[in-house]
Amino acid sequence: MQERCFLFDIWDVRKQNRSESLSVKSERSRPMLTKEAIQNQFLSGYNCTQIIFLAYAEKLGLTEEKALELADELGNGTFRGGTCGALDGAIAVMKLLYEEDPSVSDKALEEKISALKKAFCEENGDDTCKGLLGVDLTNPQDLDLSLLEELLKERCPAFVLSALTFLEKEQN
Repeated sequence: MQERCFLFDIWDVRKQNRSESLSVKSERSRPMLTKEAIQNQFLSGYNCTQIIFLAYAEKLGLTEEKALELADELGNGTFRGGTCGALDGAIAVMKLLYEEDPSVSDKALEEKISALKKAFCEENGDDTCKGLLGVDLTNPQDLDLSLLEELLKERCPAFVLSALTFLEKEQN
């Protein structure tokens, strides 16, 4: 069993301080968000996967609470330095969007997921947290709070926006 990343102690405090509303309700009900809205969600304690799931909650027929619950473990696991949670979230959303669609075969869904991964890597240069951010998030010595704040304000929202953009393109 993997240890919980020290950063989630910070996330837990932020979750306790989270306000009732994320941003503007109309922003939550549509898949695409602005970089600023994504930054606010990060700084309110949401992880990258949760932001992706919240953007698609309505389209998936989920309440915000259920979307957060489903995405929480994915985000926790990926923040340990594995695959970017924004990409994992986008893949999970894609699977949920197409799993009951009889016009999309399993093979076609695999191809869509493969294309999403490829496009994400081409645009961002990698698909792992460590590769994207240049730091090992599992090692507290490599990361101080000011660096975490910078990553959550600048770098991570760009990856979430990238994943959301690819999902949106796939939908059209």
